[in-house]
Amino acid sequence: MDFTHSEERRILADTARRFLAETYPIDARHEAAGAEHGFSKDTWAAFAELGLTAALFREQDGGLGGAGHDIAVLFEELGRGLVVEPFLPTLMAGRILAEYGTDEQKAMVHTAVAGD
Repeated sequence: MDFTHSEERRILADTARRFLAETYPIDARHEAAGAEHGFSKDTWAAFAELGLTAALFREQDGGLGGAGHDIAVLFEELGRGLVVEPFLPTLMAGRILAEYGTDEQKAMVHTAVAGD
């Protein structure tokens, strides 16, 4: 088996790693975790702008990936950065809605991909 990452996955990992290193110090994590929602909405929006939330979902659901390797690469960087933003709940709920939801519920997946 070849576990070499594709160019797209390397870019995804590098993007996440650089963003976290440059803008997500431990103080920001603590502040976000103590916020009303348990995360920073501004940081969540920045993740979405970088396409990191879109990596969780298939193209047909408005995302940019959604394959196991896409998610693994992203979650490796999120773990390295001690990210408190809701990637896992978004992934879990979004996948269920994308697969089994009504049209109205499926539209919520696009909202999640957009970081709203």
